Amino acid sequence: MSLLRKPKNETCACRAAPSTGTFSLRVEPRTVDVRETAAPDEVSQLQKSEHLQQLFFPNFSTVDVQQHGDGFHVHPKHAESVAHIGQLHELLDESDLVARVQITPSHEHAAVAASLTSEHVQALLDNGTVDLNVPLDHGVFRMHSTKEGRITAVEYTH
Repeated sequence: MSLLRKPKNETCACRAAPSTGTFSLRVEPRTVDVRETAAPDEVSQLQKSEHLQQLFFPNFSTVDVQQHGDGFHVHPKHAESVAHIGQLHELLDESDLVARVQITPSHEHAAVAASLTSEHVQALLDNGTVDLNVPLDHGVFRMHSTKEGRITAVEYTH
């Protein structure tokens, strides 16, 4: 018997499955002005949203989705270093921004979205998981955090 053992493979079985759709977690302006010329404060707001995206969620712009059981899983590649999510909402509120979670699970399902609120973030920090209910759809995003202050996986069920 060898004293050297292979480490346990604790990856989700769905990772071997092909991608069925896309997921994103984006920092965006709370409201969007659709006039032809953007006001200077809107340009600043967009710049701040991109900056916060890179600080907190650089690995969540577009992530592959895999079907798993009766739902869909998202396993983002982990960024080398990202800001602790507990700091997010104070910065969002200063600039009237929102963190929006969106998934298009497959070509058979419509895209759905939900906002990631400060209450969701606090529950994620306290419990390691949090559910985000999708308005007008009976779906739920369940976020997981196995590294303090980081989102490490997301499930979507409908």
